[in-house]
Amino acid sequence: MHSPGVAVGRDNSGIISSGDHATILMIGSAAGPREAAVRERPQPGRPLSEVADPFAHQLEIHRAIDSTVAGLPALPAYVPRAHDQALGAVVAEAAAGASRVAVLVGGSSTGKTRACWEALHPLRDQPREWRLRHPIDPTRPDAVLDALERIGPQTVVWLNEAQFYLADPQLGERVAAGLRELLRDPGRGPVLVLATLWPKYWDTLITRTGGDPHAQARELLDGHKISVADQFTESDLRALADHTGGDPRLGEAAERAQDAQITQYLAGVPVLMDRYEQAPPAIKALIHAAMDARRLGCGPYLPLGLLAGAAPGYLTGTEWDQAGEEWLERALEYVTTPCNGIPGILAAVKSGAVRNRRRRTAHATGSAGSRGRATRPAPGWSLTGALRRVSLLPVRSPARTGGGGVMQAVKRRPTQTVTPAPAESQQRAP
Repeated sequence: MHSPGVAVGRDNSGIISSGDHATILMIGSAAGPREAAVRERPQPGRPLSEVADPFAHQLEIHRAIDSTVAGLPALPAYVPRAHDQALGAVVAEAAAGASRVAVLVGGSSTGKTRACWEALHPLRDQPREWRLRHPIDPTRPDAVLDALERIGPQTVVWLNEAQFYLADPQLGERVAAGLRELLRDPGRGPVLVLATLWPKYWDTLITRTGGDPHAQARELLDGHKISVADQFTESDLRALADHTGGDPRLGEAAERAQDAQITQYLAGVPVLMDRYEQAPPAIKALIHAAMDARRLGCGPYLPLGLLAGAAPGYLTGTEWDQAGEEWLERALEYVTTPCNGIPGILAAVKSGAVRNRRRRTAHATGSAGSRGRATRPAPGWSLTGALRRVSLLPVRSPARTGGGGVMQAVKRRPTQTVTPAPAESQQRAP
């Protein structure tokens, strides 16, 4: 059964270990004609020593923004935050021999999965090697159930986006019940279940409703929530500053992220840039109009009438003819779609919305008022800071009109660049 010259050992848990291979020895004393039947089955998961690259192993960590600096690692330098301390305590208990579960709950791209990845490091230094099981095939809940009985000690069960496992209408409760049984079985511990959820999915799974469809999931998750904040605190930002010199990606995020949402910027900008690059001509024309309007000094809040009037100036005659009658509606839906926790390419500015002037001084318009007072921005559209990565493009003359673009639109409606947009500018431009 084992090759000559290979050291083989067995411990009290019933696990035979041979190099990087681990099996569970299952003994039954009452089945079949034999008094004892021995079955050897592979233990699920990979040794942590083999899981050095989260992208190669499909652990679903978001890729970060790129940089012109060569030789940077795929993941930016890590800045521990409050949730890392709480998670680290759970991991330490698992390393000491107790089966544990931790559920990181936070919005999109707040750093939940990256925190789970960083939390694995202490387990890599343990005398007994830990394994990582990320069940995904053929479906996530099927993969959990297929291997659940074979999971043995020193195993991390990786449940990123845990709603796909626990909220499944057919298998979710079976998955939750199986995990509960695993966690309370001393013969298979210690195991560590790491899960991530958005707040809305957490609420769905732990809230008792008619029929109680998630009773097992609620019992599995209750008491194990670790909240992940949307924003970096002041102390987090000071810690971040210590790393910006060695990693320009962190410096860019510190400079440009809105409301201290550092991780959202790092993860969201690549998706945002891809959406910009893949946008159809009419949608990209609207984006270019906004970019040039800002470059030409039109202010941060851009009336819709200005953008709609300028966008055709960035299209050829063929592109404009193919845009269709509802091009503007489609373009606005496209450019306002959020990406990994950050706003879309353009963000709507609510009419009369009071904003804190101390936080948004640079966005004050003509009615800035006295120092320290809140200001009311003009209604319109604001180009999100993430697109500063795109070089501002010059106005291009279309074949159809022989002119146009932002400069032409400004000449037609000069006051709209600095004053609240009149009612007609909020409708589709003629």
